[in-house]
Amino acid sequence: MWLVFLFFILFLFGIIFLKIKIIIFKVYIDKKTIDYKILIKIYLWRVIPFLILNLNKNSVSFFGIKIRNNQIINNKIIKKLKKKIFSQKLNIKDQIRILKKANLKIEESNFILKIGAPDILFTNILVVLISSVIPIALKYKNEDIQKIRYKILPEFNKLKIDFSGKITICLDSVVLKNKKGLYLF
Repeated sequence: MWLVFLFFILFLFGIIFLKIKIIIFKVYIDKKTIDYKILIKIYLWRVIPFLILNLNKNSVSFFGIKIRNNQIINNKIIKKLKKKIFSQKLNIKDQIRILKKANLKIEESNFILKIGAPDILFTNILVVLISSVIPIALKYKNEDIQKIRYKILPEFNKLKIDFSGKITICLDSVVLKNKKGLYLF
């Protein structure tokens, strides 16, 4: 009896002290195609790997089980979960508190980003804006700047975004107390 209670308490603390690592390998968006490969690792107590999700264009795999994306989208439980998640209205203050408490950190970054638009002027403006924003975003709360490498290249007269490489993002879970109850992010 005590062991079950102890296990439950340890599991609860493991969920509260959760760490999520998101590794983005590839994202390709064109007029006709969308392709991506993303790995999500969830750690209990920020150390023990608990769940590893492999996301790609065709399927989601975890624990060696592959589920096709169209089966997930058409699932009634997922539709109800989407309604419940998106019905929670968080104001700007709560969103800023979540971002501050999440301890969002970019551990490693080595990628090439190719951006294109149908107009040459618009492509140049996009490249300049993204080239200005990415260094600020990558250096925020990042102690090891040597692990950050990236290239941003324009693709003229093509409407596409091509991200290839690797970027590792880590965030901790956040428990917020609100008037309606507790939120775990």
